Amino acid sequence: MAEQSAICPDCESRITLPAGSELWMRVTCPECGALLEIANDDPWELDYAPNSVTEDDTVHDFDADED
Repeated sequence: MAEQSAICPDCESRITLPAGSELWMRVTCPECGALLEIANDDPWELDYAPNSVTEDDTVHDFDADED
Protein backbone atom coordinates (compact mmCIF):
# COMPACT_ATOMS: atom_id res chain seq x y z
CA MET A 1 0.00 0.00 0.00
CA ALA A 2 1.35 3.43 -0.94
CA GLU A 3 2.14 5.98 1.72
CA GLN A 4 -0.75 8.33 2.39
CA SER A 5 0.37 11.93 2.18
CA ALA A 6 -1.01 15.27 1.12
CA ILE A 7 0.21 18.83 0.63
CA CYS A 8 -0.65 21.61 3.08
CA PRO A 9 -2.59 24.27 1.12
CA ASP A 10 -1.06 26.99 3.32
CA CYS A 11 2.71 26.32 3.33
CA GLU A 12 2.92 23.48 0.75
CA SER A 13 4.64 21.05 3.16
CA ARG A 14 4.04 17.35 2.54
CA ILE A 15 2.16 15.81 5.47
CA THR A 16 2.23 12.03 5.98
CA LEU A 17 -1.20 10.74 6.99
CA PRO A 18 -1.62 7.65 9.16
CA ALA A 19 -3.03 4.39 7.84
CA GLY A 20 -6.79 4.42 8.25
CA SER A 21 -7.17 8.13 7.47
CA GLU A 22 -10.70 9.05 6.44
CA LEU A 23 -12.44 11.91 4.68
CA TRP A 24 -13.03 14.96 6.88
CA MET A 25 -10.47 13.83 9.50
CA ARG A 26 -8.83 16.95 10.91
CA VAL A 27 -5.07 17.40 11.04
CA THR A 28 -2.72 20.23 12.01
CA CYS A 29 0.19 21.04 9.73
CA PRO A 30 3.40 20.57 11.75
CA GLU A 31 5.17 23.28 9.72
CA CYS A 32 2.72 26.21 9.80
CA GLY A 33 0.07 25.11 12.33
CA ALA A 34 -2.85 25.38 9.88
CA LEU A 35 -5.97 23.45 10.93
CA LEU A 36 -6.82 21.22 7.97
CA GLU A 37 -9.17 18.40 7.07
CA ILE A 38 -8.97 15.63 4.50
CA ALA A 39 -11.13 16.79 1.60
CA ASN A 40 -10.36 13.98 -0.88
CA ASP A 41 -8.88 10.50 -0.65
CA ASP A 42 -8.15 9.83 -4.34
CA PRO A 43 -5.68 11.50 -4.48
CA TRP A 44 -5.21 12.61 -0.85
CA GLU A 45 -5.98 16.31 -0.56
CA LEU A 46 -6.19 18.68 2.40
CA ASP A 47 -8.30 21.82 2.72
CA TYR A 48 -8.76 24.38 5.46
CA ALA A 49 -10.99 23.09 8.27
CA PRO A 50 -13.88 25.22 9.54
CA ASN A 51 -12.89 27.17 12.66
CA SER A 52 -15.46 25.55 14.90
CA VAL A 53 -14.35 22.32 16.57
CA THR A 54 -16.86 20.28 18.51
CA GLU A 55 -15.93 17.85 21.27
CA ASP A 56 -16.66 14.99 18.82
CA ASP A 57 -13.93 16.21 16.44
CA THR A 58 -10.43 14.83 16.81
CA VAL A 59 -7.42 16.80 15.64
CA HIS A 60 -4.36 14.73 14.74
CA ASP A 61 -0.85 16.18 14.69
CA PHE A 62 1.56 14.49 12.28
CA ASP A 63 5.15 15.04 11.26
CA ALA A 64 5.93 16.51 7.86
CA ASP A 65 7.94 14.39 5.44
CA GLU A 66 11.61 15.17 5.40
CA ASP A 67 12.04 15.06 1.59
